[in-house]
Amino acid sequence: MSLIVDVVMDSVRIVNTQLSINNISSKSNRELVKIIDLLGRESKLIMNIPLLYLYDNGDVEKIIKQ
Repeated sequence: MSLIVDVVMDSVRIVNTQLSINNISSKSNRELVKIIDLLGRESKLIMNIPLLYLYDNGDVEKIIKQ
């Protein structure tokens, strides 16, 4: 008998194992790669719902636009 369990992510952490001073950029010059919802699906901007913003430098932010 198989047991299926639903899993909901509330945060995502991306770890770069080759971190150096050359690939650390400031928040002012990073570029948004994609926006995903808490289930990991790519999303467009939706108001009042927490979304994860993924940037080209590896930063991840959980933002709620109101």
